[in-house]
Amino acid sequence: MVDVSVENATLRAVDRANRSIELGVVGWDQPADGPSIPIELDTTVAGRVLELAVPDVLVEVSLDGDGYEKLPEYKTVQQLADGEYTVKLSGELTAYIRFDGAATLRRRAGGTAELTFEHPTAVTLGFWTMVDYPEHTLTVPPTPTGVATALTHLSSAHIRMTPDRTLPGWREHPPLVELGDETHVPDAVREATPETGIELVVPDALAPLFPATPLVHYLGATVRVESGRERPLLRAPAVDIAHEFSALPDFQFEAADLFERVFYLDCIIRAAGPDSQGDLVELDLLAAIDTDLTATYDASVAERLAHALDPQVAALDDRLPSRNYVLFAEPAPEHVPVLPFAMSYLGRVYLPSAAGTLDLTRERRRGIVGWLGEGSHPDAFEARPRAYQHRLEHLAAGDSETSILVVGTADRAAAIHAVADRYEAAVDETAATVSRLVGPTRVALRDALETRTDLVHFLGDATAGFHCADGTLAVEDLFVSKARTVVLDGPTDAGLAAGLVDRGSVAGVVRTDEGTAVPTTLVELLSKGYGVDLATRIAREFGDGETFRVVGDGTNALPEDDNVSSIPLTVTANGDATFEVVGEPGGAIAGLVWHPDVEGVSQRLLSGRRPFTVSAMELTAILRDPDYLVVSDGELSWSGDLAPFYPVV
Repeated sequence: MVDVSVENATLRAVDRANRSIELGVVGWDQPADGPSIPIELDTTVAGRVLELAVPDVLVEVSLDGDGYEKLPEYKTVQQLADGEYTVKLSGELTAYIRFDGAATLRRRAGGTAELTFEHPTAVTLGFWTMVDYPEHTLTVPPTPTGVATALTHLSSAHIRMTPDRTLPGWREHPPLVELGDETHVPDAVREATPETGIELVVPDALAPLFPATPLVHYLGATVRVESGRERPLLRAPAVDIAHEFSALPDFQFEAADLFERVFYLDCIIRAAGPDSQGDLVELDLLAAIDTDLTATYDASVAERLAHALDPQVAALDDRLPSRNYVLFAEPAPEHVPVLPFAMSYLGRVYLPSAAGTLDLTRERRRGIVGWLGEGSHPDAFEARPRAYQHRLEHLAAGDSETSILVVGTADRAAAIHAVADRYEAAVDETAATVSRLVGPTRVALRDALETRTDLVHFLGDATAGFHCADGTLAVEDLFVSKARTVVLDGPTDAGLAAGLVDRGSVAGVVRTDEGTAVPTTLVELLSKGYGVDLATRIAREFGDGETFRVVGDGTNALPEDDNVSSIPLTVTANGDATFEVVGEPGGAIAGLVWHPDVEGVSQRLLSGRRPFTVSAMELTAILRDPDYLVVSDGELSWSGDLAPFYPVV
């Protein structure tokens, strides 16, 4: 949802989380019959205008739909000859300016830009937000049949059933699921549920439904339970598919493999489709396949599924990427409401027993791993169902300014100021406030925790509650916890974090080592927008010995949208003044494509982790971009810091 308003020559678009973009408009006049924008957007508005003032954001220009060209960040003027243009602006929101005709595009010295026309010109402005918020709720009984109904309708979130839905812009948040005595599917959800002709029949139990969720959600399959059946059956009569899986426990691995195969094949097919933005390096994976899968963009989901089941294609599994978000979930009724949130990231789902088969250390090294069940696992964040609902509540409350509070016991005063200084240095001071509170009383700390805040970093003793100047504040003393993320940096246990999450927080980060040094790496990662689970994983690997565990929603990050604010890069010197570079996902979103700004280097799936080689000069150009987290020779640095590569770079 994005609202648009025009006031005092400023057009402002704002989403549910109060993320916004503002354009100055000169001569704005409505209504107007502006040209259409051929992509799905949250809202559009048309008008006639003489000039549009663009903020300091990434600006890209497309002529006649032939791909986007980046406008240089330095002062420049581009004369746009008569044509059909789309100007894309990537800021807190993504905006599109669509017009026909000629125009002048100027980049000012301060980074802002102006789009001017010789005469009032009809334009269409479209806006899209990365904030996904479910608009509907399903109610189903806590039975296998009820859960099967819920899974059937999760695919109503797909805007298209073409391979385009591999991009996050073509997927919405699946409807929420709540448990009740009767089944209720809102009309809007029922109408949006695709009819793909694909059906999955599973045994009459909850256990097979959980790991089946990613596959049926992505395929838009109807799910049905059958008493007496032992092995799940995937059917698509129109294309003669009757694929029988193994029984559990093998079914969960087979279903995950097929889901990833179908999804990543669609990513590759999309790149060769009509809206291609250039060659995708992963296209080379299809060279060994007899069938030209790149020609199947317009095929039905069932037809593309038939290709994915071909043994030739199945043989590609070891070379295809793997989803970097994994949830191990006990198949209990109370965990069913978490499944739509996992599907918003197209995560893999396994039963906890699979942890004995999969290498969780490897899974965690590659991405984000959650544990939803009894106990905990050292290589996973402890997911709690309430955390996901609380995330929506924080989104609904929406505040465009990020707020951080660093607080702790009086004996940690120096550390409190050091940590606060780190946050202030790392965050964008125009969009964040950092406050400090040293040695608070119980009342003062309770008031702070019950005030809506994006992150509270507590330093000091928190065993059996927060130690304050006048005693201990127990979590039971809080009416509500409105701190979205709480970092417990001192002696404590996960029980306090769990209590905070149950009372309103989204995630708690618990320090598990006995050190007192400032966790510099974690602070910088959180400040740069990394989700708490990924941030703690990287901090554990590259920090100064600090270790942490996460309770709640491990994908939670300081920005309330899902923008990937920083891409992790691994840079390895080849010894001949060239370097191997590998990019990987900086968040849980599926389907993201990275196009390194290097001549001759093709775009690539971030999850594919495909390396490329650059010269020292090309590496220098890459590292001028502030949006990279760089790992080189076992050390962590941020782009802009060339010291690790001196004197070659």
